[in-house]
Amino acid sequence: MTDTQAKTEDEAILSSETISKALDTVPNAEFMVHNGDLVDDGVKEEQWDWLLGHSQESLLNTTFAPSAGNHEDESYAFIDHFNLDVPENSATETGAYYSYDYSNAHFVVLNSNEDSEKYANFSENQIEWLKEDVKAAKANGSKWVIVNIHKGPYTTSNHATDDDIMDPNGVRNQVAPLMAELDIDFVLQGHDHIYARTKPITSNGTASETEKITETKKGQTVEYTVNPDGAIYLIPATAGPKVYYKNQDPVLGEAFYNLFEVADENHSAIYGPDPSNNTRPVRGQIQNFVGISMDKEKLTAVTYEIDQNKNNAEPYIIDQLGIIKK
Repeated sequence: MTDTQAKTEDEAILSSETISKALDTVPNAEFMVHNGDLVDDGVKEEQWDWLLGHSQESLLNTTFAPSAGNHEDESYAFIDHFNLDVPENSATETGAYYSYDYSNAHFVVLNSNEDSEKYANFSENQIEWLKEDVKAAKANGSKWVIVNIHKGPYTTSNHATDDDIMDPNGVRNQVAPLMAELDIDFVLQGHDHIYARTKPITSNGTASETEKITETKKGQTVEYTVNPDGAIYLIPATAGPKVYYKNQDPVLGEAFYNLFEVADENHSAIYGPDPSNNTRPVRGQIQNFVGISMDKEKLTAVTYEIDQNKNNAEPYIIDQLGIIKK
C-alpha cells in the first residue's frame, strides 16, 4: 500500500482502518510493504503518533517494510522512526535505501528523495548500490526481484508529467531503463494517488510482446504474463484520504497510455471534486491495497478497494495480475 498521509487525526484513523482491513483480508501475509508518504509532514511528531498509534494493534502483529516519501524527506524524519539495515555510509537525512530477502524473493527499497546531476531524485551512490545489490541477489539465487520506489516513472496522474520524471535526467529516462536491464520483475510505486499498472516495459521504454495464461479459481480470473521481457509497474492508488484525477496532459499522448494494462480514471471521481480543491476528487472516499503472493514460478497480485459508501466499507477485488517465470 502507499500514501497513508493524513492532514487530521480523523484521516489518520481512516488510514489505520485500511491497514487493519488489509491484514484481515490477507490474513496469512508475512509482512506489509509501504511505498511512502506515511504521514503528511514528517517533522510533525504528532502525525507519526496518529498513524502509528491508531495502527498499533495491527503493526505489532506484522513486519512493516516502508520506503521514504517526499512528505518525510528532511531532518531524518524517516529513519528516526524505523529500525532499518541500511548500507554503510549511505545518507539518511532525506530517507533511506536498503534491501531484504524473503523466501526466494529479493526486495529493493529505494529513496527517491536524493538528487544528483545525473539522476533526478537519486544520488549516483544509490544507483551504483542498486546495480551491485541486484547483481548479488541474483548470484545468490533470488528468483524474484521487486523494487519499491515512491516517485515512480510510470503513473497516470499529476506526477506523470513532473520534471523529475520527464526531464533528460528524470526517473523515466534514467532509472526506468535500469529496471529492465537489471531484470527486475515488479516495481511498486507511490506518490501519484491513482490506481494503474503497466505492461512489461523494456529498457527502451516500449511495451514488449507477451504470452499470457488465464487461470480461474473460486470464480476469480487472473491473467498471467509468461516470461515477460521488461518490468511491470504498479501503483496501488492510496491507502489514505488524498486522491488525484487521471492526467489529461496531451504531452503524455496515446503512446504513453498504450504502455498500460489498466489506466482508468480515479474511482473516487464519481463522488465529485473536493470542496477545498476542485482539481482533485473529494478526499477519503476510496482506499486501495494489494495482496501479493509468490511461489517458485508464479507471482500473483490482487488489488482490493474500499469504498466508504458501499459494501459496508469492506474490501472487494478490482484487479488481478500475475507473472509466470519458467
